[in-house]
Amino acid sequence: MFAALAAAASLSGLVAQDPPPAPDPVPAYAPPPVRPFEPPSDFGREAAQGDAAPRPSRAPITAPVTVDAYGGQYEAEPATAETAYAQGVASAELSMDALAGPMDGRWSVVDERGRPLLRLVLSDPGVGLPVEGAWREADGADRGGVSTTGREPDRLHLALEGGGGLELTRSGEGWSGAFAAADGRRRTVRLVR
Repeated sequence: MFAALAAAASLSGLVAQDPPPAPDPVPAYAPPPVRPFEPPSDFGREAAQGDAAPRPSRAPITAPVTVDAYGGQYEAEPATAETAYAQGVASAELSMDALAGPMDGRWSVVDERGRPLLRLVLSDPGVGLPVEGAWREADGADRGGVSTTGREPDRLHLALEGGGGLELTRSGEGWSGAFAAADGRRRTVRLVR
């Protein structure tokens, strides 16, 4: 009889169990590695620190100020909150720039004689990640997007949408390599800032 009660209890235990939990859904949003400057909720309402009294604000300018009457600044100096906000934005920009890879920024593709062939604007999120951007001819006649087709620490292959491709190798402070135009011609090129 004891065995029958144990079997019934184990059977009822199996039936009364909760179903296994569902797996966590994949998040649709991932925050950026460096968040933009987000001021706290009391930003601009906190009291200024230090022993200097706040300067009174100037009256608005109601008439043009001539050069002869100019005796300092045309505008009042920024308030403490304005200065703090500008510093926060500058700090967030510096943090994001610190994460950027070596290809980030504006480049000119020049031939052996130093004549510009293309202008590039590249976004390089860091080593091992794809480089993206845009290109245009030096005379502005043609333009398109840029994508990475291959990347190693010292080598980079860029596809120019509608314009061919670049095969680049790091050389000293810059990059050099070959430009394969859409018409099949190849030229030796350098990238310069």
